[in-house]
Amino acid sequence: MDYLINMPVNNWSVDEFDSTDDLKHFYQQYGCNGIEAILVGDDFSPKMKADMIPGLHLSFYANWLPLWQNDTETLMKEYGSEAAWTEFFQAKNREELIEVYGKQLIAAHKLGVKYVVYHVGDTTLDELYAYDKADISYKNQQIIDGTVEMANTLYDRYGEYMDYDFLFENLTVGELNLLNPKTPLELLDRVNIPNTGIVLDTGHLSNTNLAITNQDDACDYIMQILDRNESLIPYIKVMHLNCSVAAHDGFFAEVAKNVPLDHSKSYLDQFAQVYNRLGKADQHIPFTTSAIQKVVDRVQPEVVVNELAHHNREEWGDRIGTQMAALGKYQK
Repeated sequence: MDYLINMPVNNWSVDEFDSTDDLKHFYQQYGCNGIEAILVGDDFSPKMKADMIPGLHLSFYANWLPLWQNDTETLMKEYGSEAAWTEFFQAKNREELIEVYGKQLIAAHKLGVKYVVYHVGDTTLDELYAYDKADISYKNQQIIDGTVEMANTLYDRYGEYMDYDFLFENLTVGELNLLNPKTPLELLDRVNIPNTGIVLDTGHLSNTNLAITNQDDACDYIMQILDRNESLIPYIKVMHLNCSVAAHDGFFAEVAKNVPLDHSKSYLDQFAQVYNRLGKADQHIPFTTSAIQKVVDRVQPEVVVNELAHHNREEWGDRIGTQMAALGKYQK
């Protein structure tokens, strides 16, 4: 089982490390052996080497279905202008979106990664702002159908480069929240890519029950959901490990302020307002309880990623060490 950290590979993100060896030492001291990378356009730090990167997280766009469907009316309603959605997606239409992902899939091939990660979901800013109160059941099937069509189109165009696992990640809001055991199996069955699977994000899953306020209960809840998804477990190849249940009270306090989403602002400013609220619930805090070991033992993934938020290198290292200690892989 490999243990990774995750980070963007652009120069700004990597510049806090003096060299490639400094970066390697940083994660290896906690018992980790690589990085799940996030691409930022063509900005790739020379300190980042291919042999450090077993996995790549593909770009995720919260409300991508209208672009995929070339639905300009809905795009105008959500983004305000073609310039706004083109800036956000780096694509102005379906064909250009395919090319954006195609470049990332080719980059993954050149890096020699073992897997890539794709988020499954579609939410407007209003729906994201509502978060646990959001009801997107009206488009759940559209999301699955669109994801299948997207994945199959990418395989048709770029299959020669896709010599790695193509993994779908669960989200808190939407049909791939793992609360309906039939959905992920349907998705995997309909996708033509031969090497597919699931990324289980423990933070996203535990946030489907905001009544949970401690990590031991969160682990019990995840185990209960796994019991309902018994046939899916062999397909879970990667786990994103983090837990934000201790932050739920802060999220509810933010919601209680009853501040509406400011639609008079630009899309990116509204996006920032939404993610400021979501950040109160999904803080990507490390597990501190050894109860997480039973979850990892149950799944037996090939890779565990310490997907943890941080403000600086010192805090990041402390959080990685804390979670690896909870896993029994590091002595603090």
